Amino acid sequence: MAFDAPENVTIEEFFKEYLYKKMMELRESADLSWMAGKEYTANYEVNGSRYGMRIKDGTDLEVINGGIENGMLEIKMSEKFWREMATGKIESGMESYILPGGSDADRDRYNALQDIKGTLKINMEIGDELEEISMVLNGGSQPEARITIALEDFVALNRGETDGPSLVMSGKLRIDGDISFLLAVQELL
Repeated sequence: MAFDAPENVTIEEFFKEYLYKKMMELRESADLSWMAGKEYTANYEVNGSRYGMRIKDGTDLEVINGGIENGMLEIKMSEKFWREMATGKIESGMESYILPGGSDADRDRYNALQDIKGTLKINMEIGDELEEISMVLNGGSQPEARITIALEDFVALNRGETDGPSLVMSGKLRIDGDISFLLAVQELL
């Protein structure tokens, strides 16, 4: 799901209003029955602003200013990267971590997230710039790993058009840190 928030959207408007609207649209167009009886909790930090999101049963969305204690996922990104993703200027592959949808990949990502703790840092190459995104899984600071990947390769990986081993072998994905953790998180990418 690509985002298309207005150019002048604030971080607060995006999380409190825009995402709620998108969730309501998603409920109408996607099969979210896989989330029945489940809860997805995540925190998003953009430029010091922190918002938590709780989705219950795939239908009930709650946004919490300041975040949620013990969220399943904590994502930190710069305002520049967030704004380009939020307004649809770039497809980042991060959209599915913000608002899970009705695809098999979303269900598999949710299921994989249940048992993984640690921190994944993503150095995403966007043109000549390097954007660092941090993903803390289930409150775990350790183990930790870092990947460096071009935006278009990350999107292809997220869509299932390629895989991690192929990208590593071609030199398009560089890895550093706990290898067993990286193998576990590949289900999330």
